[in-house]
Amino acid sequence: MGAIAREHAHLALLPEMSAPEIAGLKAVRWQLALEAASQEAGKCLRDAENSAKGAEWKVAIAGKLRQSVAAPYRWIAETLKMDHPGSARGHVSPQIQRSAD
Repeated sequence: MGAIAREHAHLALLPEMSAPEIAGLKAVRWQLALEAASQEAGKCLRDAENSAKGAEWKVAIAGKLRQSVAAPYRWIAETLKMDHPGSARGHVSPQIQRSAD
């Protein structure tokens, strides 16, 4: 499914697609973006388990995921071990605001 998502990432989601199909494509996009950002940062998901929830590299990756693929805070928090969505949002929102200024 990852290859299909990459191949069709430029296309708008079609109204005839089912909710589970759309959710699956979105999840693949988030995962691919996470893998790219993690590789760029020299980190892996094992590092997420052993780092503080507000570690600078986690916040940077989370910000990229929010801005590039609109990954939800719930998914980011679970995947990067940032505690709960509100905690992830609290760390990431100021970073996004600074980059927008």
